[in-house]
Amino acid sequence: MLDAIQDEYGDRLNVVTLDVRENRLLAMRYGVESVPALIFCDGAGKEARRQVGPVVTVAGIRGILAKLGVKPQ
Repeated sequence: MLDAIQDEYGDRLNVVTLDVRENRLLAMRYGVESVPALIFCDGAGKEARRQVGPVVTVAGIRGILAKLGVKPQ
C-alpha cells in the first residue's frame, strides 16, 4: 500500500518504513509506542500528523495527505 502511495505522489513524498524491533532507538526518538504508526513530516522534517493504528486503505492515506496539502503528481 505504501509503495502505491509513493508511486502516485512521486517526488512530492518520501515514504520510509521502519521495523521498530530492529531500530528501537529511532522508534524511541520519534515516540513510537505502538504499531502500526504513520508519522507525516513536513519538508523541514517536523511532524505534521501522526496516525496510530491501521489505515486500511490507500484512500485513507490520500485523505490524510490531502488535509496536509500534499497532492499527487
